Amino acid sequence: MRYYVLEVPGMNVAAQPPRTDYQHSWPLLAARHDIGEWRHKVGIAARALGADHDAVHVARLGVTELLGNVCKHVAEPQCQLVVAVEGEVLCVRLFDRSHEAPRVTTPDHLAESGRGLWLLRELAFDIGYTLTTGGKWVWLHCALNAGTAVSRAAHGCDLGSSSTTPSRR
Repeated sequence: MRYYVLEVPGMNVAAQPPRTDYQHSWPLLAARHDIGEWRHKVGIAARALGADHDAVHVARLGVTELLGNVCKHVAEPQCQLVVAVEGEVLCVRLFDRSHEAPRVTTPDHLAESGRGLWLLRELAFDIGYTLTTGGKWVWLHCALNAGTAVSRAAHGCDLGSSSTTPSRR
């Protein structure tokens, strides 16, 4: 499998998602009527991995947005969802079969949609994506616990990437 590294304003782009022994992973078909179930599963997985209330909230919001975007923008619903701990970071990753890079835009405050990734970028420590020959991984990171000081150098999710979100220290 080949990985591409691109620099895109508004998101980090990583060479390859890291592997970890502390993770939960599921193959799934993205469907709007199942998003609530996946929010619940991600919350359980995040708590089992040691995430505090704030991290669980961001992870659940993240999977809602990521799956919603697949339902709205991707023709093929096959996905892979991963919830992992990497150092002191909770990482939620979703693979889909689209090569379309997600875009974070400043929301139009009168619009009825278009705020999801922007809101995630504001709440999460970091968000980004990795293009592969088969599609892309879109990911978000948040501190596992509120008292944890996390620096980008301390975790490997965005190796080869440029920083796009302010550090939450």
